[in-house]
Amino acid sequence: MNSSDEEKNIVTQLKAELAEKTKWAFALTDAVEAQKETGDKLIFELEERTKWAQGLDQTVEEKNKLIKDLQKEAESYVKQGFKMFKMRFGWGPKDGPDGMKKNIELAEAVREVIGEDTDLMMECYMGWNLDYAKRMIPKLMKFNPRWLEEPVIADDIHGYAELNNMNMIPISGGEHEFNMFGFKQLLDLKAVSYIQYDNNRVGGFTAAQKINAIAEAHQVPVIPHAGQMHNYHLTMSNFNCPISEFFPVNDVEIGNELFYYIFEGDPTPENGFINLDDNKPGLGLTITDKYKSDFNIIE
Repeated sequence: MNSSDEEKNIVTQLKAELAEKTKWAFALTDAVEAQKETGDKLIFELEERTKWAQGLDQTVEEKNKLIKDLQKEAESYVKQGFKMFKMRFGWGPKDGPDGMKKNIELAEAVREVIGEDTDLMMECYMGWNLDYAKRMIPKLMKFNPRWLEEPVIADDIHGYAELNNMNMIPISGGEHEFNMFGFKQLLDLKAVSYIQYDNNRVGGFTAAQKINAIAEAHQVPVIPHAGQMHNYHLTMSNFNCPISEFFPVNDVEIGNELFYYIFEGDPTPENGFINLDDNKPGLGLTITDKYKSDFNIIE
């Protein structure tokens, strides 16, 4: 081998060593970059977990406030002499087991304040389905509710029947039923243990009295929906209507409470009871414009 060949071999060897070192250098750079990315990811995850924890703390704080506000409201009615209370649930099927737990916490909070020697009614307002209701009812039995109201959509009469015939918690409904024949179906299927029609929705006093008659024949009590004078008179005149609902007056709302801003004359409960004035004609109501300024009237 001459000197020229030796020089070529040396150059080739040096190139190979340089290539190997270059590959190692690139690999080291890649590793550093990968570690940096991992570090960034860990920092990002830590930040996200911190945000989540902060959100969790806020959620706990909000939940505690909700419970305290609910108990404060319940306590105010206890002090007014009420012995019967109705609460509403805030969570349904989409909220899963965590929502069930929150519903139970609401019931626990109310029972804690009102005690065991009172009636507790529970309102679902058609927010559950059959499966969810069947899972919730055993969990609610320990609170001894007088009834569970509208657990499923009003048209699911067979769903009502299945729940009522579990014989765990009496089922109530009817505020979204609109005629005598609908109530006959509910009664024939033993779908409800309490009927809660609304006089405004079933066709007035004549239709309501027919429903009262068939309900009494089935030994199913009637507690008209939402109280108010058009329902109070039916309660007072029927032995099968043992109690009335009473809605406290809240801020102006397009719904049940609107009634109180158009008419006046509804009796104020005293020690948890109401009385009607026999000296007032008709329903005992008069139209008022006292709250006219609270509304934007469009002509």
